[in-house]
Amino acid sequence: AVRGKSTPAPGFGYGGRFEGGYTGVRGYGNGSTYTGSAIGVYGYASGSAGIRYGVYGDASGGTNNYAVYGSGDIKASSQMFIGTTTAMESAASAYELLVDGEIICEELKVEDSGTWPDYVFDKKYELPSLEEVDAFIKENKHLPNIPSAKTIESEGFMIGEMHNKTIEKVEELTLYAIDADKRIKALEEQNKELQQAVKELMSQLQKLNK
Repeated sequence: AVRGKSTPAPGFGYGGRFEGGYTGVRGYGNGSTYTGSAIGVYGYASGSAGIRYGVYGDASGGTNNYAVYGSGDIKASSQMFIGTTTAMESAASAYELLVDGEIICEELKVEDSGTWPDYVFDKKYELPSLEEVDAFIKENKHLPNIPSAKTIESEGFMIGEMHNKTIEKVEELTLYAIDADKRIKALEEQNKELQQAVKELMSQLQKLNK
């Protein structure tokens, strides 16, 4: 309906510029019975240098200001960056979402394609002795199969992977606790037998003294 073009020189020119007391630009894609995509507002930017924004929004002066607002779902076909710099984005090119700051949410689901550590309960699993764990901690200052503080500070950690390692340690601790409980019960039984033997011995001695 409206098509504008203005390219007097690289870095100059507005294809269209509008100002409204309520809405500067409003787009409505009436797809009707069309089975393809209908687009309310479409932005595209290209070039061989610098930074390009397909759609750029800026808002100020209100109680709450939103540069971009969507009343429905928001979809990104590629990466999404929040509060990041170009250097950070280049360094994290393998990740779909990069946030420079804290994240708060009510629930977080991690779909881990790795191995859940129930292998600890397999009879073939070689559970290290507590003496071995103690020696490892004294030498390395961290748990076996858990990254050191220095490694975490320099490389960070993957939530799914670290959660697996944590569960592994919890399951190992459970096995240690079960083993300790069996030993305690065995000692208690032995103690009862010893007490009974002492009681019988004392009874015999009393009879001999009489």
